Amino acid sequence: QNQQRHFAVDDEHGKALATLQAQAALAGCTVHELPDGGYLLTRWSWCKSLADLRSVGDLLRRIGGRHG
Repeated sequence: QNQQRHFAVDDEHGKALATLQAQAALAGCTVHELPDGGYLLTRWSWCKSLADLRSVGDLLRRIGGRHG
């Protein structure tokens, strides 16, 4: 990824990722950002590769990771 990202986009992305990581932690999961731009959601010995943050959020809601 040699593209320059705009600071507002980076900040928005960082906040969204941090929010999902916190929600994942409450559900006993972790979320890792992958070098290719995707994400890895892990729980115990299970892991799932996801294309974007929306997909991460959708899966967390299905497994009970959304609180509030």
